[in-house]
Parts: sequence; structure tokens; C-alpha cells
Amino acid sequence: MGEYTKCNSLEEAYKKYQKYCRTSANMCPAIEFSIHDPENIREYYRRLFDGTADKPELTKAIHARAFAETAAQYKLISNAGAQVIVPYAAERKLYEQTAKQLREQGVTGALLKQAAPLTLTCFAKNLALYAEQIPFARRGREQSAEQAAGSNVYLLCQQYEDLYSEQLGLHFPQEERFDSIF
Repeated sequence: MGEYTKCNSLEEAYKKYQKYCRTSANMCPAIEFSIHDPENIREYYRRLFDGTADKPELTKAIHARAFAETAAQYKLISNAGAQVIVPYAAERKLYEQTAKQLREQGVTGALLKQAAPLTLTCFAKNLALYAEQIPFARRGREQSAEQAAGSNVYLLCQQYEDLYSEQLGLHFPQEERFDSIF
């Protein structure tokens, strides 16, 4: 520990580094790593997540078997995007039919498949101003808050359908900012 080697060039330093990697198990543990060895995989994940704990909200949702909430809490990247079903002009009839079914029934796998030609992904920032989130389809007599949460599927509100164009895609108005010295 604390040793160093003085090198006269970057090339010389790189060659010494390569030699050190070949001789030091601590610098290059991947040499003996096998993706076919379950113990190697366990050790990899132990090192990767050592000392980390799940978010309390995630743990609570998992134990409550609240799958929509679990999905919402399990995001690694916040605001990774949402699915928006848009009024593509060439498929206007399909859009109207799908929008009606989504509003009446909620999100189902079959309806998402039907809406695939009309669906795009965009960042969810301020999306609620221009689109309505469609809840998951009802499975029982009453729809619970759990079913409505986290579907991440949106329909543009009728007054904002013109925000989508075939040439430019979906463009929300930019918020006006006034930067001043006052």
C-alpha cells in the first residue's frame, strides 16, 4: 500500500497498469468471474448493493401487494416518461374508438395493443395540464385508488389535441420565463 511507480509517458504507465492488472486479483477480479456460476452472481450483487436498503414506500407497497404502487415506487429514474395516446390523423377513427374505450373501461393490455400505432412516450413533466391519466381497468365492482394509481397512460384532453402534429410530433407550450435584473 502506498507504492507508486514513476513513468515518463502515458504509454509506459498504461503498460505497467496492464501488467499490474494481470498480477493483482484485487484490481481485476473479473478474470475468474463466470456468468454461469450462481455464487459469482450473488457476490456481484452483494458488492453492488451492499449497505443499501429499499425505500420504505416500496417495501410497504410490496408487503401490501399493491402492484400499481409497487411499480410506481420501483422507478430507478424519476420522470422516465409516460405513454401518451395521440390523435394521429391517418388513424383518427382508431383514436376516437380507443379513447372512448379507455375512458369507459380503463387501461387493459388489449387496449394498449390496439392503441400501439397511436402511442408515444414523452416526459411526464406538466403532462397532467394537457392530458388525463387513464386508470387501470376495473377488476371488481368498484375501482380502488390502487387501480387508478400509476397506470402512466395518458390521453390528450380534447382541447389540447392540436398539440400533436404529424410533422412535429407532440409539443407542449413552453413556459414563458422572464429573467430580469430586478
